[in-house]
Amino acid sequence: MDISNNPAAATSVQPLESSQPKQVEPKPKEVDVAPAKRQSSFEDWEPFYAVMRDTQIGVVTSSNQMRQLYTGFQNAMLQENPELLEKDWDFSVDEAGELVIIKGKDALSDSEIDQLTDTLEKFGIKDAMNSLADNVIGNLTASRGPEGFAEGDSLGRFDVNKENFKDIVRGRELMLGMQISKGTQLTEGQSMHYAMKTGGTGVNQQEFQSRVAYEYNKGKQPASNLIVQQIMIRAEARY
Repeated sequence: MDISNNPAAATSVQPLESSQPKQVEPKPKEVDVAPAKRQSSFEDWEPFYAVMRDTQIGVVTSSNQMRQLYTGFQNAMLQENPELLEKDWDFSVDEAGELVIIKGKDALSDSEIDQLTDTLEKFGIKDAMNSLADNVIGNLTASRGPEGFAEGDSLGRFDVNKENFKDIVRGRELMLGMQISKGTQLTEGQSMHYAMKTGGTGVNQQEFQSRVAYEYNKGKQPASNLIVQQIMIRAEARY
């Protein structure tokens, strides 16, 4: 990813999409739930534990996959309409599995919404977001066990389903706030920007990617942590 030895030129080629997640204080909506006592055995729980394990892995896998795809989307938008990357918007999927563009403080025209939707879908982000939704919903459902309720502060107490997922989990917020692995590609401008913070680009490709990931990840969190925060902020506690 060696585009220039001149940091000033490299960082001026394209705008950097802000990678700082929005700071929102968690305000979970609590619904009174009568305390219950579990009667089920370990054998009853065993299949639910298996689903919880598999979906927890699935949340991480689908998030990482989507982060890789998101760079392709960013590169395309930098070529076609870089101003849209500077606007406030987000995306999710609805109960039918279709992409939904969520407007922020900036106005978006119908053509801009169509362009965002088409480009996100072109780079496979709709499928990755649906995979994430299935894993998140499956994990919370399984955590309630055979009796269908959550104990204590379990995240399973929050109601996240196909119908309300789009109102709770935001894809762009996740993409820009999550940590990346050293193998995750960023845009060329971003890679040069973060590499220069560690002393330049005169190293082999593996070392270059490690430096970029190290700098990029400062102040960011694992994807699963961010998803938990989004759920606690926007979902209702019902179980």
